[in-house]
Amino acid sequence: MTSTIPPDGLPADAPSPARCVQSLLSSCPRGARRARWLAVRWLEEWGWPPRCVASQDVALLVSELATNAVLHGGRPGWYFGLRLAVADGGTTLLVEVTDVAPEQGPTNGQALAVPGTDSETGRGMLLVDTIADRWGVRHADPFTKTVWCQLDLGRPEPSGR
Repeated sequence: MTSTIPPDGLPADAPSPARCVQSLLSSCPRGARRARWLAVRWLEEWGWPPRCVASQDVALLVSELATNAVLHGGRPGWYFGLRLAVADGGTTLLVEVTDVAPEQGPTNGQALAVPGTDSETGRGMLLVDTIADRWGVRHADPFTKTVWCQLDLGRPEPSGR
């Protein structure tokens, strides 16, 4: 059994800075697209090419969390934070998206509502729940919330891609 990154921060054996990156992004649709693009590029630098399943899963997870931050946690002219960190010898990825609406969004332990078949929205956290190995919400202060998820990536692909 592998250890996991605690949702309240990185463990004492935290990854080196080369395996922990973050960015502030504009709280608008362009910011959500940029978050997904950055996540795929960062993973590629760490050895998971864009066409591998792990990269595609991370792209979807980041896209859903960033879109939620923009739609439900954003304020015009504000930003949301994206942070990726690799731990457990390079096999577990932590994705964190922080926004400025602590009162909005999912709650730890809350059952996720299933939208009606004709609804065009409301499936993002269901996708996160299905794809991620673990996820949750953290309120580090009264002004923000961080929705995080972890994905067991497996080993990076060999460099001779």
